[in-house]
Amino acid sequence: NYWDIFIFPFIVEVGAVTTDAGSRIRNKGLKVLINFLGDFGLNIIFYFLFFVDLAVSLGIVYLINKTIY
Repeated sequence: NYWDIFIFPFIVEVGAVTTDAGSRIRNKGLKVLINFLGDFGLNIIFYFLFFVDLAVSLGIVYLINKTIY
């Protein structure tokens, strides 16, 4: 399918760049939170961010597929 070949890799690439920029911003925020919460809070934040990222990525892929097909 035309969409699979051209559009999807492009969208994945855009997504990767966006999350890269997002993670840079997040890391600055995380450093502040790390100092504030210490090690215990740190783990929770990382897991939380990981799952948020995962959910957002899956949501975007789902919406793309719904739009294309």
